[in-house]
Amino acid sequence: MNRTTLRILDICIIIAFLALLYILIEPQYRNSKIMTKERKLQSNMYTVKAAIERYRAFNMGRIPFSLEDIYEQIESLEVPVNPYTDSRMKSSEISRFLYDVPSQIESTDTSGYHADMRGNPGEIAIGFFATVIKEDTVPRNYGIIGFNSKGKPLTIEEGEKVRVVVLEE
Repeated sequence: MNRTTLRILDICIIIAFLALLYILIEPQYRNSKIMTKERKLQSNMYTVKAAIERYRAFNMGRIPFSLEDIYEQIESLEVPVNPYTDSRMKSSEISRFLYDVPSQIESTDTSGYHADMRGNPGEIAIGFFATVIKEDTVPRNYGIIGFNSKGKPLTIEEGEKVRVVVLEE
């Protein structure tokens, strides 16, 4: 064999080796990026919970029902960054919904109450169970969920079981 053939063969072996490395490493890299964004979303959910608890601390234990009140408290802590848009979360990225019964808050099953909810990637939804007292809606409990890259509720694997991540009071 001449030198040119050996060099071409060497180059082909190097290219094949690099392709094999890419095939082995790329899926793990992609999964780690997804996991990082989901953990940042979960951290944002804890920031919203901290904002609600901060409001309660300054307002005799009352749960804030107004999204403006909650966002004010978030701003006083530090506005989190939406991991899917890489921009600071806006008040429009936090939504509100109502529970019919308090037990819905605890539903973390992937076929339960929260599983059917949808939102934009990185958004956070706060659910309230409220009662009406003298024509005033008073929240009693709350639950917080976040939406992943597909717009579905954030889930976490615990062994063989998968559950929806719900932060509750």
